Amino acid sequence: MAKIEIKDSPDELGRIAYFLSSNNIKFKVVKDYGNHSTEDAKAYAALIAKFEEVAL
Repeated sequence: MAKIEIKDSPDELGRIAYFLSSNNIKFKVVKDYGNHSTEDAKAYAALIAKFEEVAL
């Protein structure tokens, strides 16, 4: 297994996740335990929840 780390906003991460999903590329969005604003932390949590369903 290999990993790619995306360091950007939740919106950019969401855009990349949609691209991967649309192209049937297996991936997993994981919590990075970074120091994010409350708003960004909620957005990341929503992305994780949304794409966990896709990965299963």
